[in-house]
Amino acid sequence: MLILFGITLSLIFYAGLILTHLLILFKKIPYTLVNGGRNQSFIQQQKLSVFSIVIAIIGSGFISFYWIFPDVINHIIYIVILGLLTIYWLLGVLLQFLGTWFEKYFMSLLALLGFIGHLLYVIALLMN
Repeated sequence: MLILFGITLSLIFYAGLILTHLLILFKKIPYTLVNGGRNQSFIQQQKLSVFSIVIAIIGSGFISFYWIFPDVINHIIYIVILGLLTIYWLLGVLLQFLGTWFEKYFMSLLALLGFIGHLLYVIALLMN
């Protein structure tokens, strides 16, 4: 049950991440509100947003392995990669607090959701 909850939170996180970057690409969210406001142009942010969407799709696929290959999730390499992703998203939460108001009040919550989802998934795998 904990595995499914962790996977669900993680997938919601990746969906929110993709949606956020799509909104940036369609100029519904100003590019100056993300990446700490350091981007000099929309073209710069466009490259980062496309890259972030690709990473989120890969992350979603990785998390979804549970439904596709249930035997793989108990493999130590899968657990180590998932643990590294968990640490990465914890770092992401901390970095969001150094950014713009949008990153502090919205993206930090989204990153926290990703961290908690990945953490629960790792804990559930380690308990098996």
